[in-house]
Amino acid sequence: MKKLSVLFGLLLMVSIVTANNNKNKNAVPEKKVCELKGQIIDKENGDALTGVAVCIEGTTEIAYTNFDGEFTFQNITPGSYKLMAEFVTYEEAELIVDAQTSMNRVEIVLMSVVK
Repeated sequence: MKKLSVLFGLLLMVSIVTANNNKNKNAVPEKKVCELKGQIIDKENGDALTGVAVCIEGTTEIAYTNFDGEFTFQNITPGSYKLMAEFVTYEEAELIVDAQTSMNRVEIVLMSVVK
């Protein structure tokens, strides 16, 4: 009986180790993501611009600036991106950014077309 208990315990441990090894093999690798924040300001007076549309070229990602002129893109894959900012009565601006795994912050300056 004692030999049977030891054998059963040994088989149980082998089963647990095998199950854990198989679980790790089938695990999906964690996707690295980052956050990209920025602010849009007026070139003439340095004021923050509210409601500016900021998009990442080649994607469906779009963000709008808040009352402080700030925007945020969350959960983007690290890499190089072209940001485009558009606002009524301002020239469109483009900026190439290199987003990494940590938080990134950029500033985009827009120039008014109204004199």
